[in-house]
Amino acid sequence: MKQLIKRWIQDLSILVLLFIAMKDFIISLPIRNTPYFSALYRHIDSADMMFIRGGIALMVSILMILLAYNLMRRMRLAWFGEIIVLTVSIALQSTFYHKYALHMIAIEFIVLIVLLLSVDDFTRMPTTRNLKISLIYLMIGFALIICNTTLGVFIIHG
Repeated sequence: MKQLIKRWIQDLSILVLLFIAMKDFIISLPIRNTPYFSALYRHIDSADMMFIRGGIALMVSILMILLAYNLMRRMRLAWFGEIIVLTVSIALQSTFYHKYALHMIAIEFIVLIVLLLSVDDFTRMPTTRNLKISLIYLMIGFALIICNTTLGVFIIHG
């Protein structure tokens, strides 16, 4: 019973992590330049800096989404990567001040603690095929970042 509850807490944390990543993905898209979202980002001096930060947030969110799938499969490298990406996400949340920043930092910190405490449960090693697929996804992610930044700069300046 104790293992079952532990597994449920881990699965719930991974699900919360997926929702956080999807939220970060949607926020990092160029729709943030509409008047509704501009109130959230008006503290940024340079519009170009906003796209650099948005590109980083997009990359982190894509990595979080891709790693969440392998976390459900209890892969060790996905756990390690998610710890790094989640730490970067917490740092990004602390630099993007908005109405719910403190709430998001607290939720991400709780998920980070759960993942750190359950290190022994993530033991599977990836296959060569999974590593190749991960590299392809990473390349697609970088292409999306370049497209996102280009489109955002075009919307602001064009």
